[in-house]
Amino acid sequence: MSGLCSTTIEVTTVLVFVLVLGSARGAVMWGRCGTGEWGCFGLELGLKCIPLNKYCDGVRNCPDGSDEPPDCTNCNQTFSGLGGGVKHPLRVTGPSQRFSPFSCRVHFVALGGDFGDAVELSFLAFQIGEFEGNRDPSAPCKKGHLRILEPVPVSPDDSLVAPSTPLHFGGFCGRLAERSATFYSKSSNVTLLVEVPGSAVTPSSAFSLFLTYRFISRTPYLRQQPLSFLQNFEMGNAVPGTFCDRVFPSCNPKPCLIRSPNFPGLYPRNLTCNYHLKQMQVAHSRSATLVLHQTNDYKISVPSNQRGSSSSQRGSAGLTTDCPDGTSDQVRVYDGPGKDQPLLAKFCGDGVLQSIVSSGPEVLVQLYSAPYSVLGSSRVEIEATVRFEPETVSYMQKERSRCSYVIDANRHRRQGVIVSPKYTMPENSSCTYKFIGASSYDRIWIYFVSYLSRTMQKSSTVTEDDDTCDYSKLEMFNSHDKWPMVDISEGFDNFPMEFCGETRIPRMCPHTADYPPMYSPGRPCKFPEESYLSSGPTFAMKHTFLTTLDVVDLFSYSNFIVRYEFVDTRQDGVAIGRTECDRRFDSRTAKGGFISNPKNIFLYGRGGRQNISCAFHFVGLPSERVRITLFNMRLSMGNSSTNCQSKFDNFTQRHVCRMSGDIHSNRSAFIRGIEYWDSHSSEIGCVCNTTSEKPHKFVFDSLVNNVKLVFSVNEMSALEDFTHFNFDAKFEFFNSTFCDTHVFDDREGLSTEGTIEFHVPHGRTNFTSGKDMLQPLRCRWQVSALTERYLYLHFKGLDVTTKNCKNGMIVIVYGEDRLSKSSAMACVSADMVEPRDIKVFSASWFNDTLSIAEDDRKDFLFIEIVTASNWKGTRLQFRWMEVTKPFFRSVTGRPLRNVECLFECPELGACIDPHLWCDGVEHCPTGFDESPVNCHPLAKGMEYLSLVVTLVAIGMFLTGILIAWAIVRHRHSHRNHHRRDDNEDDDVNEDSDDRTKNYDHRLSPTEDYPMENHTR
Repeated sequence: MSGLCSTTIEVTTVLVFVLVLGSARGAVMWGRCGTGEWGCFGLELGLKCIPLNKYCDGVRNCPDGSDEPPDCTNCNQTFSGLGGGVKHPLRVTGPSQRFSPFSCRVHFVALGGDFGDAVELSFLAFQIGEFEGNRDPSAPCKKGHLRILEPVPVSPDDSLVAPSTPLHFGGFCGRLAERSATFYSKSSNVTLLVEVPGSAVTPSSAFSLFLTYRFISRTPYLRQQPLSFLQNFEMGNAVPGTFCDRVFPSCNPKPCLIRSPNFPGLYPRNLTCNYHLKQMQVAHSRSATLVLHQTNDYKISVPSNQRGSSSSQRGSAGLTTDCPDGTSDQVRVYDGPGKDQPLLAKFCGDGVLQSIVSSGPEVLVQLYSAPYSVLGSSRVEIEATVRFEPETVSYMQKERSRCSYVIDANRHRRQGVIVSPKYTMPENSSCTYKFIGASSYDRIWIYFVSYLSRTMQKSSTVTEDDDTCDYSKLEMFNSHDKWPMVDISEGFDNFPMEFCGETRIPRMCPHTADYPPMYSPGRPCKFPEESYLSSGPTFAMKHTFLTTLDVVDLFSYSNFIVRYEFVDTRQDGVAIGRTECDRRFDSRTAKGGFISNPKNIFLYGRGGRQNISCAFHFVGLPSERVRITLFNMRLSMGNSSTNCQSKFDNFTQRHVCRMSGDIHSNRSAFIRGIEYWDSHSSEIGCVCNTTSEKPHKFVFDSLVNNVKLVFSVNEMSALEDFTHFNFDAKFEFFNSTFCDTHVFDDREGLSTEGTIEFHVPHGRTNFTSGKDMLQPLRCRWQVSALTERYLYLHFKGLDVTTKNCKNGMIVIVYGEDRLSKSSAMACVSADMVEPRDIKVFSASWFNDTLSIAEDDRKDFLFIEIVTASNWKGTRLQFRWMEVTKPFFRSVTGRPLRNVECLFECPELGACIDPHLWCDGVEHCPTGFDESPVNCHPLAKGMEYLSLVVTLVAIGMFLTGILIAWAIVRHRHSHRNHHRRDDNEDDDVNEDSDDRTKNYDHRLSPTEDYPMENHTR
């Protein structure tokens, strides 16, 4: 086997020999014959030139027969000629001695210009030895072979230099596999070398080598396609020092075209051609993959050289992966720049090439030709295009492995979509997806948008239950560990959920396919019917590919789309009972902290809920108050109609929610603060349908140590979640005894009246630290009456407006409800001019049908003050007393006199306690209780005399009632006695008459015995 360098030297020597011989004999017989012609020797007949291929072809073409000398052979001849479309037939002479070694070289030289630049050889008949690759792969052509030798191209098109190591081309043997086989040279000269060992020549071995040759011009790739066609493709750059390696720096915008050497003719034996493809330019946030394909089944023909195989017959078998190493040609596709990368595909045969997709921007395509083969067509042409996909960095992090990803909630988005590989996967490879939560409270929620896993066609002997994993399988692993595992088999469940085939499929949520690209549906995917939720903060999926399906697009046989989301189940505080989101915060545990709305998606519309209500309970020590500062709120209902608006009450200095009754909608979102003490409650703030950033804060200050903050949203849509409705808040417990230490109450024991005085020095507040000084001063006191009494309270003040009380104190007096008519609001300041007397009755006073004596409860009033922190100090004084009504209505609506009402203030229409009458202190607004008319000793005696008379009259009235009742009772007993005597003597038929007679003796209503009994 000759080296490439020796072949080049040998072919060059032949050219030199031909030129020297032509110059020596040119005048005699070669001088007037053209290139590629043979001159006959018969000078007497004149010069005659015949084509060189007719020399020693077994036919006398020269008149003198000089072209057929004895024992002639066309071996070791050099053939040249004019370029063009004329094909010259040539039959190579076989061995003349059967048992002697035979070696024959035939040279073809294209001299350039009109004589062509390349050589075309078409083999029409071929029989040299036998191909025994199946029996003896190490020496498949031991009975003889043909080699096609070609030097390294040095044309400007290839720009190559001599290789560092010689190339040793292989050979062909056996019979011609097809009707013809064509070879196109890359250079200007080609040598055919026929070698037959002597021991191999037997009577049964035939020899035949018949071909045509012609010299053609070197247009791009031998004029097989128009120039415009090739200009639409990137043909790559030849690698110096190699015979056929090429580099493709970019396959966009023009696609790359990979071609075997000498395409479309057969390529030489014993070659390995490497085609490096790399997409250099990729847009930001995009990833590039290379797609290899060929839809024309003629352009791929890679012989497998197997006996009995039909791969040598074009179109009969298609591409296959059954390509034995060493004896079969192969096309190998590696997913990366080198052979150490995963092998995407290995194929031989002929036919259409389905798409082979790389995982990245680099691919190595390798064409390997076996050292020996039968002579037949062999060619490869593959198109390569670039596919740009959105980069997965925002969703996941790719590990060193080709298809292994980590989705870390700390580094990436908390929700996203995973699509199974659209690129080709090697056989018995897998893709893994590891989900890692941001904390131990995270859970992973996934649902399948689509899932496909086909199975092979089963034989009739296989039962339906025997559903094996043929092409791929999908496994899901659950774990309670927090950190990622090196191996997916470590730290996960031993028995994962496994899906494959067409019956063992995961839970599906198919309606989400209508909402790309994030597949967030209009109807939530229910759990557990349509989705999965991990039991811990980590989760894993493993997609295993079991076969490459003989070079087809695996994505069409096994694929899925999964949407995932990290669910944050963390909630601060202590859970209250079995509620979903109610929490408790105790000052004994922490004096302050931060809270926010729950982030659990299953509590919101996108998780399947329409309403959410969460209560945060803050419980402090008896001397403590609670302050809640809200910020970063999002409670807006968008363009939806809502009947709630957030306002700021300048009088109470609190945020309130105003409801409008003209909008009939239950859709709302609000946060309410409520304080509780004894059996009472009061709202300390409310915010609804609003959005605020961090600089804008809402402060809720309590007056007691027990506060509940309620976060509530009603009628959420299926697309709304905690990103639409949320808040952040800061809470703190602080001591505040200011209102108790600066108030004076002169009530002693069970007194029925009293005075409350409150005084704060100038500039003092109930907060002592920095920013707290800006908060208003708030105090509240409760005045309670004894059983069966009402309350009356009065103080000096002005009608309050938003302008007249900037330096004063707002006083609010109310009962159960601040908005009831029993409430009052006034402004008290040190510089009041002509203040008026503010009078307030307790709430029960205005209820005509309710008697506080019936339910044995005590009436009460609340006094609440609100003032700015820089208010000018003044003294508040409230006077109160217990009163009763002079009249009340019975159940029938009849007014009745209150017999206990002995001393009445006419201007109030209320009765006061007898001890307050003429005690030296004016209790009635006009001082009626201390007037001389009422407090003269005689008047006081008359008052007591009238009291005695009234009591005597009442006693006599009650005595008369008792006497009347006794008389009626006596008569009723006497009548019953006579009736029993008559029944014993008379017949039964006379009973009716007797009873009738008894009715005549019943008492009739009279003025002495009234039928209506007046009771209190």
